[in-house]
Amino acid sequence: MPFFISQKLDISKQEQSIYKTEGVKDWSLNGDLSHQKTKPTPSNSFSSNKIETYKSSLSVGKTVWKSGAKLRLFTESQKQKQNTTPYNFSGTSISFTSPQLYQYEVGISYTHPLLKNRKGTLIKIPYKRESVYLKVTEYNVLNNNKMFILSSIEKYLNWVLYNEVYQLTSKRLKVAHEGLVQLKRKYKAGLIEKLDVLRQEDSIRAIKQELVSIKASIDAITAELSILSSQDISSFKTPKHNIYIQPIINKKSSYKESINYKLCLSEIEINTLEKKQVLEERKSNLDLSYTYGLLSGDASFEDSFAFDKYDQNISILYTKKLYNRSNKADLEKTELKNQQLRKNMKINELNFNINKSTLLTQIRSYKDIIKLSTEQIESAT
Repeated sequence: MPFFISQKLDISKQEQSIYKTEGVKDWSLNGDLSHQKTKPTPSNSFSSNKIETYKSSLSVGKTVWKSGAKLRLFTESQKQKQNTTPYNFSGTSISFTSPQLYQYEVGISYTHPLLKNRKGTLIKIPYKRESVYLKVTEYNVLNNNKMFILSSIEKYLNWVLYNEVYQLTSKRLKVAHEGLVQLKRKYKAGLIEKLDVLRQEDSIRAIKQELVSIKASIDAITAELSILSSQDISSFKTPKHNIYIQPIINKKSSYKESINYKLCLSEIEINTLEKKQVLEERKSNLDLSYTYGLLSGDASFEDSFAFDKYDQNISILYTKKLYNRSNKADLEKTELKNQQLRKNMKINELNFNINKSTLLTQIRSYKDIIKLSTEQIESAT
């Protein structure tokens, strides 16, 4: 049915939201090309009077899910051209700088969090939160399906009830016709007034109007049930349901078994994750960074790929926000929301118990009414 298909699509959409949060693990590619021309102020007679630089860089990087670290592989290349004024020494031109230089580097960098986002706490929270939202979606779908089915059952029972009322009203009409025949006989015999006959005829007309109204209601509900069940309308002829059979009532059902309780728990869980995120974000940044690269360079292009040198750097990076008003406010909001959610849970539990008690009382009353009505019918017959 379209309704149930739509509900399944809601779950599929939320599953894609979970998949999206794992995008932080994906590799990213970055590239850069640049060209720069410089005419510097000469500091001495051997300085270059014009420098032209070509640069290119390419890197791939990702975030490590398990540790929260950032890994990057990179390569950089540079070609530099420079014009210098040669020095004339005893008639010989001497240049102290090469007219061009080729430089290359390939390397790796790794930054590991020691405080904030340690073990990937911050990058995992969105995944966990969306996973809880999936449970919420499943609970809502279950509840929607339940309400849809209950609504359909209510329509079916109304259809059964209207058919039963139609049969009873038809019997009333039959009895009214029989009464009219008797009244006419009495009128001919001079035992009653003409007014009594007219009243009975008016009563018959009212019953006929009632039958027309009931039949219209039956036809409307039948058409609705046909659409809901995707069955031909001809299959809805005579109800086979016995409305006098008393249903089995589960009097031991508790609030903790309800969908509402599970939804409240999920909301508390989401709020707990948000609080965890706020507490993690207020921590200082303390990262261990390591970079290692192989270097190569030469004035000759053919000799510039030796990669016989290296560049290594180990550092500890630390940053701290001295006073974080925003974070403090967010933390207070999560605390207040937690209190509110737990209060709402208690209110929902109270309402559940009140509604349960009311329904059970009504059912007992209906049972007593049915018993008395049955006894009244039996005594009349």
